[in-house]
Amino acid sequence: MEKKKKKPDYDVMIISEYRNNLNLKKKDKIVNSLTKISNLCENNSLNICIALVSSREEKMKKISFEEEIQFYKKTGIKFNYSLEPSYKLANRSKVIFSIDSNLGYELIAKKHKVFFFHSKNNIYLKKYPFVTNVLNRNFDKLFLRLINLNTSQFSKILKSSKIKFYFDKKNKIFKNYIEKIIYKK
Repeated sequence: MEKKKKKPDYDVMIISEYRNNLNLKKKDKIVNSLTKISNLCENNSLNICIALVSSREEKMKKISFEEEIQFYKKTGIKFNYSLEPSYKLANRSKVIFSIDSNLGYELIAKKHKVFFFHSKNNIYLKKYPFVTNVLNRNFDKLFLRLINLNTSQFSKILKSSKIKFYFDKKNKIFKNYIEKIIYKK
């Protein structure tokens, strides 16, 4: 029996930036961005899920699930969450919202629609039009444009953005490169 391609369960997946003992600057950045995206989603009837840091196997012992959930509840945003891996959750979402997470770069390398907020690595996204901040008056327009792009339109934008990084599944490219260096001697 063939599986039918399902519609995404979520309009927006937010990559959690929560950490224990967040400094005030980072906390403000997270709260400001989430307030902005939450208002936009609420005004456009878009549902949100959060890819929790505490659900990642390597972070479970370091970050409390309960504290992370409470942090997001205090921001006042309406959200869903899942304990499934972030990649699976991304596959169930239309758009990914990334602040400074490496996961955002990994997902755009996998051709997901990613909206970057205040990215510290803008150098890699010079021609990618979906990088913004709260002060940008076009924030809403940019985000809604991204969410409404079909796959073909988004592919054209990615191609013209000349993004030069690729998703290296299981680090095959990297491992081959290291092997060449090691065995060259």
